[in-house]
Amino acid sequence: MGQTDPIARLRGDLQLRRDGVRVVVDGLLRRKVSDYVDVAVLVDVVEKGFGETFVARILADHGVTLRGRLRVLLDGADDASVGARLPSEAREKLESHIATMALPRFAWLKGAVDPALLRELLSPVWQEVFAAGFKRFGAVGEGALGLGSSLAGALSRVGGAAMKGVGLKGGISSAAQDFAAGATDLVREQLAERLASEEGQRLSEKIRRQVFARVVQTDGREILSDLERMPLDELVALGAPISAYNAASAFGRALVRGEFEAALAVEGERTVEELLAEAGTLPEVRAYLRVMGEGCLDALLEDEAFDNWLGRWLGSGGADTGA
Repeated sequence: MGQTDPIARLRGDLQLRRDGVRVVVDGLLRRKVSDYVDVAVLVDVVEKGFGETFVARILADHGVTLRGRLRVLLDGADDASVGARLPSEAREKLESHIATMALPRFAWLKGAVDPALLRELLSPVWQEVFAAGFKRFGAVGEGALGLGSSLAGALSRVGGAAMKGVGLKGGISSAAQDFAAGATDLVREQLAERLASEEGQRLSEKIRRQVFARVVQTDGREILSDLERMPLDELVALGAPISAYNAASAFGRALVRGEFEAALAVEGERTVEELLAEAGTLPEVRAYLRVMGEGCLDALLEDEAFDNWLGRWLGSGGADTGA
């Protein structure tokens, strides 16, 4: 019918369609960021969007399969080392930060582990070190002084009474056990004091630089294989209930609201066009939106509902009556 002639014209005039889309896209880009953001709505969207069922499906379909895609990329890379992913300037700065930055002290973890467990874990190590020290010292004495027997051997022959006299009940083995049982706290204190010293800090920096050098030289596939020893799929799956729980909590909603409001306080009065220009992506985004807009308009022109709506609008003298 005559009312639909404008649609027929749009369908047959590509340039007219492009001009219309350009006007719409450019008009949208000139609007402020804050015009597109309603914080209250977005907070609700985030809470519902992070529902456990949906997030679990997204993680299963995308997050869990990430490492497989990553391995394919690394297998096809000319250089799969970690360092190959770092530009030279960033690599130098990262190394400098890692070598000199203050590390977390984890004071909040103090008391989390029963010292008795640490002693039980480490005592055999110190016992072995202590016993080996006896033997080595004895061997040195034998070689240098020609004593004919090691100090360890001599001490072991002193007898129970003599050992009791110097507080070594049960011989060297028992002495090593006694030493090891109390050594953990002492070693920890001495290590902390050593690391706090000027020389300790210098050595710590050297150690960190060596570790960093090893990491950036390591093939990413080797690191990935090592990480795969962990139950990665199970850990990723835990993200769904954790995210859903926090998104629905008062803390989560306050966090989302606060971040949106903070972002708008800085960027809200700028136009989308300005932000894209600053990022250097305005031409690409504008072109993309225009192409997408043309596709959407083509689809609308084939939609009967749009045809009817446009006919009602034109038939009412240029205004949509809502009928």
